[in-house]
Amino acid sequence: MISVLSRLLPLSGNSFCKVVGLLLLSNTLCAATLPDSIIFEKKDRFTISFLLPLKLDALDTLNPVGASDKFDGNVLGLDFWQGAKLALDTLSKMGVNLTVNVLDADRKGFMLSSSAVLDRLGQSDLVIGPVFPDKFKGAALFSSTYKVPMVSPLAPSSLLEYKNPYFIGMYPTLEHHARTDAAFIKQKFGNDNVVILRTGDATELKLVNPLVAELQKLGKAINSVKVVKSAPDFALLDKNFPVGKRRVLILPSTSSAFINMVYNHLSKDSLSETVVFTHPNFDKTENLNIELLQRMNTYTSSAYRVDYTKPNVIAFLRTYRDKYATDPSETAIRAYDMVYYFGVLWQNRNTDFINCLTEYPMELLHGTIRIERVLQSGYHNTAVDILKYQDFNLIKTD
Repeated sequence: MISVLSRLLPLSGNSFCKVVGLLLLSNTLCAATLPDSIIFEKKDRFTISFLLPLKLDALDTLNPVGASDKFDGNVLGLDFWQGAKLALDTLSKMGVNLTVNVLDADRKGFMLSSSAVLDRLGQSDLVIGPVFPDKFKGAALFSSTYKVPMVSPLAPSSLLEYKNPYFIGMYPTLEHHARTDAAFIKQKFGNDNVVILRTGDATELKLVNPLVAELQKLGKAINSVKVVKSAPDFALLDKNFPVGKRRVLILPSTSSAFINMVYNHLSKDSLSETVVFTHPNFDKTENLNIELLQRMNTYTSSAYRVDYTKPNVIAFLRTYRDKYATDPSETAIRAYDMVYYFGVLWQNRNTDFINCLTEYPMELLHGTIRIERVLQSGYHNTAVDILKYQDFNLIKTD
């Protein structure tokens, strides 16, 4: 049953996801994370609520002037709902009984603290949203007070920011990217010189600081970690890249002009001796010199990579296109995976699902969901892959 505070789109779908270790699931409780005396209620139906930025006020037919412009602002919310709804239909066909509430968090007059909203959310087994970080703090307080698991679906929020044991962050933070980068560098390039070349933009520190900390934990596995603050000081860069030695260069910038400048400089030397690690948003950077990227040993970390050659992905795309006459966005694919993930846990673990999050990673359409727990601060998806630029594409490394 779907309870909607707005007009929504009907669709149906099939199961597209491969669940790692799904056959190992049972009806027993997960490894003891709570006292043995606690007995978990078993339910035949689960309630999931969505807090999405739908902005449906813009569809008011009594005031059509300018509505199309306003409606453009809710594309992310509608994309998320379309992916989520497809997963809900898949779960229904699998026998998962759900009651669904959809609340327009951007609707005029919407207040999380209102009795009507609290009544709906307080009876939920899971709340997904709000989508944007600036609205999540109030929602996180509700989650902690009512002891309702709440998912931050798209924002890479820090667990320690909320200190809520019911918080579930599904988008890996830059700290998780830094940890993955550092571990990969140690494994593949442990004795090579490492230099971090910055433009001086303060936003780069969000990646640089945790990356430096992780690299320093590696001790002698890394010869040196240097942050070059000028933009760019190639003399200092060359000084730290001795001729004849392989070197690892980390570029935390997403500026195409800066990245192209660095690659052009490096192209004058032996490219085989240079390994470059880029920002996680590197694949969204435009106007890059593709030829140099192809020739350079370029790596990046990513929490989202869809293999469009896989049969399950092809099936999903076909069904999505049939229903919406368009390709799914990254948001829609993430939403499908997220809702499907929790539905599978409900089906196999019932109301104990939150205590099992850390035990069952799932390989889904966009990649893997792998949850870690931070004591008293909730749970976070930490799954990050390392990709290498080759054959004019980003390919997942082993």
